[in-house]
Amino acid sequence: MKKKIQHLLFSNFSVKVTSLIFTMFIGRLYGASFLGSIVLYLSILSMGLIVAKVGLFFSLEKKASEHKSEIGKLTSSTFFINLFFLTLTIIMMVLFRNQLGDYLGIDNFLFYLISSLIMGNFINFNYALIKAKTDFVIFSKLQLNRELIFRALAILFLLVDGSASITLVLLAKLIAEGMSFIMSFKYVIRYNIQLKAPEISYIKELLVLARYNSVLEIRALTFSWMDVWMIGFFLNEHFVGIYQIAWQISSTLLIVSKAVITVNFPHISKWASQNHYEKIESATNNALFLSLLIPIPAFIGSFLVAHDVLRIFGDEFVEGHLVLIILLSCSILRALQELLSKLLVGIGMAKVSYYSSIIAGLCNVMFNYFLIQKMGLEGAALATTVSTGINFIYCLYYLKRKTNMGFNWNKTLINLVASLLMLISIYIVDTLLHVTNSYILIAIGGAVWGIIIYYGQFKKGWRT
Repeated sequence: MKKKIQHLLFSNFSVKVTSLIFTMFIGRLYGASFLGSIVLYLSILSMGLIVAKVGLFFSLEKKASEHKSEIGKLTSSTFFINLFFLTLTIIMMVLFRNQLGDYLGIDNFLFYLISSLIMGNFINFNYALIKAKTDFVIFSKLQLNRELIFRALAILFLLVDGSASITLVLLAKLIAEGMSFIMSFKYVIRYNIQLKAPEISYIKELLVLARYNSVLEIRALTFSWMDVWMIGFFLNEHFVGIYQIAWQISSTLLIVSKAVITVNFPHISKWASQNHYEKIESATNNALFLSLLIPIPAFIGSFLVAHDVLRIFGDEFVEGHLVLIILLSCSILRALQELLSKLLVGIGMAKVSYYSSIIAGLCNVMFNYFLIQKMGLEGAALATTVSTGINFIYCLYYLKRKTNMGFNWNKTLINLVASLLMLISIYIVDTLLHVTNSYILIAIGGAVWGIIIYYGQFKKGWRT
């Protein structure tokens, strides 16, 4: 498992770094408004991909990892349901094409949107089969290639053409999705899955589980894009671009958390089916420490360096420094909430995660609607943070109530102490020694934090 986490961690880290470089390139050369238009388009594409799969691929991954001999029937049954929802999604996009065009402000977008939707849907289908086989090394490589190809092509097209044409970015996304589908399908073929006719019993099982998983995906969609959609509606693309920078930075901190959760999920489902809850508890406590390893020091350090970090992307983005601080606090809650949500699904308590996601999602919509109009960008960040906190508390309450699983917070407390000492060291160097270079300050603070963590945790023999 350790090797799988390392590969997925490297992949997630590379994807986030690539995304930040791409965002920096767009922001510095073309401005926040151009970046905002790209973000809005990608958000609509993401919404389409979520609606098309409605939690099915998580259901396939879970069922196939538990019943490997039935993967042929499960795959064909999933494909049958997915094809229906994909068709429905495409019809909706065609019917509302004028409204989407007015919102996005992009001409001739429909062909690129629908084509990318189809390719992206079947890429995600292939990913579910690959993860069900626990081939996370392959999944990591495919995931990284998908993101690298898109951003590399987009930058290449923009530089060669010399114009700020968003159509070139849409074309780059479509080509990248086509290439990624071919690469992922080549690996799926190697499994020699013997497809069989869909069965009503499997379709019912998949739909029941998908009902819960779909809410988790919709919740993720809501927390990832709802604030962006409403900022685009109540404000404009310029503010979408500023918010996206802060969101991307905060999301980058979750690479460890997402890697650990992704790798653990099939194993937790398997252990739960075998009643090996001691293994689940051990894996969860290790995941807890890893998930919060980076978000805690990043949030605490942001009080002193948020301005300088945003200035890297361009001076116009500095006005989002409070947004960044709020979203970095949210990253702590997001790591905890995502860990508990997947844990609940894995141990057969998907219903709890289902209801918590509904409540938090509705709160996020309501808070965004009111707070963006009252507070602007800061309101969007606060809405997401409060809603995430509600989701986490709900999941934690029912997990404690329904199970005997315990959580070991000692390692996390050491991380908190190390982060506070890091902040103090940065403040001392800045005020007493008059070192104002932000890179030096971050390096000194990071060194202090790293030494304490190393001798306080890893040196003692902590292992995954």
